[in-house]
Amino acid sequence: MDVHTLNRKGFTLLEMCVVVFIISLLTVVMHAGVFHLDSAYYGFYDQYLFLQSQAMTSHTRVNFDTYSITFNEKGNIKQARTISFERHRTIILELGGGRLVYQ
Repeated sequence: MDVHTLNRKGFTLLEMCVVVFIISLLTVVMHAGVFHLDSAYYGFYDQYLFLQSQAMTSHTRVNFDTYSITFNEKGNIKQARTISFERHRTIILELGGGRLVYQ
């Protein structure tokens, strides 16, 4: 059988591996970019709840200096406010109980 007479309509294993590698690399890069954009938004929520619980357990005032938020001894905030993040995301801090409303 002559090598030149073989039918060459398919892909080799190496070509398929290269295509799969490129697709997986693009998926990882795009996926990492999405989480990077939302890290401030979700990080705020975690830090907010941590500092609020710290104020309630230690019975002292605690400051969230990044956003100028102060929790009293009961975990309530002094001033209601709206904080905006990237991608048109906002969090509303309600006065009194210190609850968060997401929009």
